[in-house]
Amino acid sequence: MEENNATYKDGFAGDRRYLKGFLAKMNLIFMISPDRFQTDEAKVIYIISRLYGNAMNWAASLIENQDPCLTNYDEFISKINSVYGSFDSTFVANQRLRTIRQRRIGDVRNYILEFNRYADESSWNEEAKMDAFLAGLNDQIASRILEMFPGPRSLSAMQTIAARIDSRIAANRNFFNPQNRSNNRPRNNNNKFNKKKWNSNKKSSNPKPHGPLSEEEKERRRRENLCLYCGSSQHSLDNCPLKNKNKNINKNKPSSSSTYISNPEVNSIPRPRISDSNLPIYEFTLNIENTNSTVKILLDTGSQINLMDIYYVKENKIPYSTETNLPKVSGIGGKQTILGKTLPISITYDNHKCKTQFYVVDLPSYCAILGFEWISSHNPNIDFKNKTLKFNSNHCIENCLVIPSSFTTFISEKVTYSTENENIINDIVSRDRFQFILKSFEITFQKTSFLK
Repeated sequence: MEENNATYKDGFAGDRRYLKGFLAKMNLIFMISPDRFQTDEAKVIYIISRLYGNAMNWAASLIENQDPCLTNYDEFISKINSVYGSFDSTFVANQRLRTIRQRRIGDVRNYILEFNRYADESSWNEEAKMDAFLAGLNDQIASRILEMFPGPRSLSAMQTIAARIDSRIAANRNFFNPQNRSNNRPRNNNNKFNKKKWNSNKKSSNPKPHGPLSEEEKERRRRENLCLYCGSSQHSLDNCPLKNKNKNINKNKPSSSSTYISNPEVNSIPRPRISDSNLPIYEFTLNIENTNSTVKILLDTGSQINLMDIYYVKENKIPYSTETNLPKVSGIGGKQTILGKTLPISITYDNHKCKTQFYVVDLPSYCAILGFEWISSHNPNIDFKNKTLKFNSNHCIENCLVIPSSFTTFISEKVTYSTENENIINDIVSRDRFQFILKSFEITFQKTSFLK
């Protein structure tokens, strides 16, 4: 196999900061060329050939004394780690996690890389790492994560959200930079034209009462990038403050009643949803105004009530009521105001169907949450391994579980309807309904002999 000198050019001179990376590079070389490094002695000799400076002087003493570690790879690695490795990497990592800050590193992605470098060697649990990572973030990013309800459930999820928030902040900063916006405007070096434009802007500073514009005036304003409503050069027609002011004055005010039904339009960008396979997130079918749609819902006993994201409500045009006496909810982001409450929505999972109301809140990470009140009422059996739900509580058997038409058809074919048989049919349904539904409607027809 032909060697690539660029692969082997880097060595180790004795700086303990680079020993871990150097040994990792050596292991990669051994994996790439197993035929060349079949023995421990060959591996040790190759590593020594990549040493220089103080590290080479240390290895030379081993060679002079014919140390046994020269023929034992594991013993050699142990010795070089004892001399040049970190004496207490776990202690150092724990200390660094307490003091690392994004403002000293700069970009949030570099901060994540540096943080994970020490997090892997620390003895802290997941929650402690999340707190340390959040404490080291810039205030602008950390405050947005704290406002999320509920917040991220893992360090990787928090880091993903932090990176997305940082990218969004940078994009907004570039978009609203006056210098960038002015560079996008067409330029003209004609002095007469610029003078004329300045004069027209000066006249437009005190707009006259608005009336129908002539076609010539409309064309002039378009050509000179002026507002078609007031003639200003500082904004466009859509962002004209005078137009929006008049529009708000003439807008119909809501009824004095404390409750009204709203079907708002979507006015925000799509949100990234957390879909961690380790979380109890299940797919339900929602029936909204005779239209079925599937949605992934988190089952969370930590939430006392059912919650639904305001963006999901707007996106699917779900009617909800707003009241003046709605409570506040407390979570990782502090207190939030509940924005409204949906009408009863029919939600279905497999053969389980019920009507449920949700409180509408700002819920960036999930579409909806079924809280403790719903879970305790229906008391489902949750199979975390297979990601399934089974509803066999008395409440669900009596109110929620649906018997398929195939079962009732089977009974109707076997029993002649009469006053005498009516009680038999009712008894069969009530007695067998629980077992039948628990078997996921796999009818065995073992009751045939009884029905005959």
